[in-house]
Amino acid sequence: MKDGGSKVNLHKLACAITFHFAGNVLSSGTGYSLKRNPLGLIVLAVFVCPSDRVGGQELPWTKGSTTIAVLPDTQYYTTKYPENFEAQTRWISENHEKRNIAHVWHLGDITQDDSPGQWNLARRCFDMIEGKVPYLLVPGNHDYGTEVPRSSRLSEYFPVEKMRRCSAFGGSYHAGKLHNNYHLFRIGDQQWIALGLEFGPREEVVEWASKILDQHADRYAAVVTHAYLFRDNVRYDYTQGSQRTSPHGFAG
Repeated sequence: MKDGGSKVNLHKLACAITFHFAGNVLSSGTGYSLKRNPLGLIVLAVFVCPSDRVGGQELPWTKGSTTIAVLPDTQYYTTKYPENFEAQTRWISENHEKRNIAHVWHLGDITQDDSPGQWNLARRCFDMIEGKVPYLLVPGNHDYGTEVPRSSRLSEYFPVEKMRRCSAFGGSYHAGKLHNNYHLFRIGDQQWIALGLEFGPREEVVEWASKILDQHADRYAAVVTHAYLFRDNVRYDYTQGSQRTSPHGFAG
């Protein structure tokens, strides 16, 4: 992406990346929508691997570029392959200056089933980049508990008060909960906002997100969420037929 300012590379870290510009990206039959930022609204789904090479060839790098590292679905790493999770954040820690990594986004499903041991591993992994690179987290369906609606240990292991120590942290929807939060940061001469939303964002969350984007309408905007559309391309809404992977299928 390049629009009259510094070049911004959404670095693939050895795997595939897909993204698109969209307006009203969270629109639904309810009438609520997440408004398009005048500078462009980006929705990301990125797969990240701890490597500098693809097919034996080193990934291209342009001097002056900026990297945003994106981690998806580490759920199985927390149960079977902890060394992979550790390798990812270690790579970020060791390369944040070389690759000019401005931000790290986790796309949710940080854990497999919201258990303390899995969150301990996630906490240990992110401790490797604590104070080095700002990071944004959102819950996926596997990060929810099974008893209380939309309950998650996310904020126990990543307390909002601790996240506030990061200068990029802008705020959260609920006091004391990290489920919906946003970061403000700069890439070159560009001002950015990264907006992190819960899995299957509720209507009131979408309204809040739209207000936050309105308040920062002069910034480039990226929306980070685990999922907001069902397979029929309609925003998650458990009242509209059967949605097995609706948040309401995970106690919420």
